[in-house]
Amino acid sequence: MRLVPGSHAVPLVGRDRELAVLDKELQRSSSGTTRCVIVGGEAGIGKTRLLAEMGTRAGPDSRVAWGQCVEMGTNGVPYAPFISALRSLSAEIGRDGLAQSLGPGRAELARLLPELGPAAPESDVGRGRLFEAVASLLERGAEAAPVVVVIEDLHWADSSTRELLAFLVRSLQDAPVLLALSYRTDEMHRTHPLRRFLAEMERSPRVTRVTVPRLPRGDVAALLARLRGEQPAHGLVEDVVARTGGVPFFVEELADLEPGSELPETLRDLLMVRVEALSEPARRVLAVASVGGVAVSHDDLASVATMPSSELDQALREAVSSHQLVVDRTHAGYVFRHALVREAVHDDLLPGEHVALHERWAQALAARLCAGVDPSIAVQVSHHWHAAYDTERAFEASLTAADATRSMYAPREEMQMLDRVLELWARVSDPETLAGGDRVSVLVRAGEAAWKAGEDERSAAFHDAALREVDAGVDPQRRASILIRRATCGLDTAGRGAVEMLSQALDLLPDDEPSTDRASALAKLAAWHVLRDDWDVAAELAERGRKQAQLAGDAEAESSAVNTLALAYAGMGEVETSRDLFEVARRLAVESGSDDALLRYLGNLGDLLLGMGRFAEAADVSREGREHAVRQGLARSAATFMAGNEAEALIALGRWDEALDRAEQALGQGPPKNAWAHLSCQRASILVRRGDPTADQVVDSLARVTTWFPGQPQHVIPVAALQAERALLNRDVDGALATLQHAIDQVGPRAHASVAWSMLHTFARAITDPGADARSARRARQVIASVRQTFTPSGLQSMWDALLDAELATDDATSAERWSAAYDKMREPAVEGPAFLRAYIPWRLAESLLADGQRDEATPLLAAALDQARALGASPLESDIVSLARRARVPVAGSIDTAAPEPRDGTALTPREREVLQLVAEGRSNAQIANLLFISAKTASVHVSNILAKLGVSSRGEAAAAATAQGLVDLAARGA
Repeated sequence: MRLVPGSHAVPLVGRDRELAVLDKELQRSSSGTTRCVIVGGEAGIGKTRLLAEMGTRAGPDSRVAWGQCVEMGTNGVPYAPFISALRSLSAEIGRDGLAQSLGPGRAELARLLPELGPAAPESDVGRGRLFEAVASLLERGAEAAPVVVVIEDLHWADSSTRELLAFLVRSLQDAPVLLALSYRTDEMHRTHPLRRFLAEMERSPRVTRVTVPRLPRGDVAALLARLRGEQPAHGLVEDVVARTGGVPFFVEELADLEPGSELPETLRDLLMVRVEALSEPARRVLAVASVGGVAVSHDDLASVATMPSSELDQALREAVSSHQLVVDRTHAGYVFRHALVREAVHDDLLPGEHVALHERWAQALAARLCAGVDPSIAVQVSHHWHAAYDTERAFEASLTAADATRSMYAPREEMQMLDRVLELWARVSDPETLAGGDRVSVLVRAGEAAWKAGEDERSAAFHDAALREVDAGVDPQRRASILIRRATCGLDTAGRGAVEMLSQALDLLPDDEPSTDRASALAKLAAWHVLRDDWDVAAELAERGRKQAQLAGDAEAESSAVNTLALAYAGMGEVETSRDLFEVARRLAVESGSDDALLRYLGNLGDLLLGMGRFAEAADVSREGREHAVRQGLARSAATFMAGNEAEALIALGRWDEALDRAEQALGQGPPKNAWAHLSCQRASILVRRGDPTADQVVDSLARVTTWFPGQPQHVIPVAALQAERALLNRDVDGALATLQHAIDQVGPRAHASVAWSMLHTFARAITDPGADARSARRARQVIASVRQTFTPSGLQSMWDALLDAELATDDATSAERWSAAYDKMREPAVEGPAFLRAYIPWRLAESLLADGQRDEATPLLAAALDQARALGASPLESDIVSLARRARVPVAGSIDTAAPEPRDGTALTPREREVLQLVAEGRSNAQIANLLFISAKTASVHVSNILAKLGVSSRGEAAAAATAQGLVDLAARGA
């Protein structure tokens, strides 16, 4: 495998600091931690030389693969650097090793490396499989030795390459892999797409940035001495420093000049000095190569140069010996020593030469494309015909390139190729025959590609342009089809605009004719209403969509409609009907052979079971979905969604350690944003309830979720609940109330029962806290009542209702009765969890019984609550239970030390007086102290009088000040 790009031995001077960083990253990656280092610097600054040195330092046992991004005007070549780098890596692993490690991903990787065999059929999850296959290939390669993947010229990278790199940085964590990337800082204009990519990459703790500066005068002199083999004259050093500004490549270009020699006037002239000294055949070879790109194969170069082989060999030998080209033995070709040289040679071409050479390159590469080698070549063929001003061939080549990029799951590049087709449409004779369809079909396809690429505005523009060209009176069926795609792929896909477009489409489609479009529109409308808990409407639409899919004979579309129908019935409380429908959806998914449909079924069923409180079954179904996704090569995407549901079920069952492991493993896969948000919430919920010191950092990281998914209850509500829970633990009641109120304002009263019950419980605890603002509390009570009214009865509702009723009780006389009712509901056989409440509810019931003087009844409840809290590792709740037992003087199975330590100043306060003093310092009244310590107000008054006498003070305020000064109380433990 190639260790360095084959450059001649350019001395490396003045780069000790940068090399130290690269050495550190090599060590960290070799030890088993995936790392990414991004090297930036202006053209000629020595990035390639620096990375070549790093490749050499990686050692003979490391596998170092080198790839380079390809400049093709405004259109990148999909995955170009990875095709080169992965080809050498896969060759070392071998076909058998690939089959073993990649599984179904091998057929997806064949889209980039055709030599691996036939590619899999296109699929909606194919892009995910492709990305995971690349990650698996790197992991497999790193099993035998550390892997270093160097990718140069990231400023020319296509969108798909950037997205794949971001995926690898997220998902590869514990493999000895180092991704080393370079880019030109002087190419980074304000709107350059690499800017956003770099900003996102920097957020990862596994990414390190290195900026390579210009050389100072002393290092320029040292470099000249190394290049010349002698100390340069003072005048030469000054001339070179002034001319080059310390850019090593330019220093090298001027190293052979003698002091006083005339210097080139422009940068291009400087770069062309050595080129113009070559023979005419060598210059011609460089000109041909410059049009082909930074790197070219020998066969392609020979085909385009049209020179006798002996003359070509001699010209190439001269170009290599003069260090303009470098031999690339791995890929049987040549690389320009520096991209700047290629650019200078290319810019020196006359217009006629430019057109002729692009035409010859197009012909040569088209011949290779017909042989089935590297579908990415199709983009280059399109580029060359376009640059040669051959409109007809550029049009056809762009269509071919659009198909190739689609097969490679490169939607942005597909969109760019289709955009070129549309640009050339009016300049081509009979474009519809060439395209196999009219302009509208190309516009719709471009719109779908733009949507897949995340270009929502462009997607909307393409679809709107298509709609303008289709008259509803002439072709209603087609206009309806475009409206459906516009609603799915354009802006505001979840808003009213999408609903209006789907409704318009349905108006245009006849009811009495089987139509997949009609089935799709009805299913999408039904799904929109499900998200808003409009169950009746959703069920009616989904049923109609199901019938249309049946008439059209589309099992996959029917499975999707039945899935939605099942969710609607579940929302209406008809659980058994919902379960039956889900089984129908599963059967249809299997019949259709659609992995997408089967994964949708497993994910939705897991959600349903969670909402029903059938946590054990939810865990099993979600595990099945996760394992199926892994088998399909989707371990880092679909499997992480399933892992979130699985972790949520395990938390409810009290298997917190197992849930934490599942969430952290899935988060380590670099999941998509949706899955990351769900998994992070599950992880945070455990850490917060355990009082883990990392909980604050994890909860803080969740703030981004509300910006990713504004107004979406399934994301906004859990995050707000966790933020409020943390605020309550920190005694910030007002902060908790404000956080929860803001969340409700965002999502409205329909907050989804499956995620809202826990939030409402936190809300109730906040408004009943003595520190809650009265006005905020009143408003919060109204909000809680409003939200509860929107919930459809479910398996857990009676338990949650009883809990909230107990929490919100304002009459002390009924408190024990309500907590007892909640306790009874929690103990019903059908209630599997949440396990946290098995500690929380007995504790609160015991508290109410103690206030009512029922000490004997409270004691076993406290013991049970303490055992459950300790089993979960819920330290804050355990402290609350211990505090209650201590204040009430209830020893629980000998596990609670009710004795207080002696005061540090020796003051003769009894343990009970120390507890009273703590409450006095918190500003509690005698009545409040009596209530908290389960004693009479008179007894509390006596304790306070004794404390004032022992401390030698005359007021409660003085007592609090003295106690704080003497360390007798801990205000930080307030409420503990």
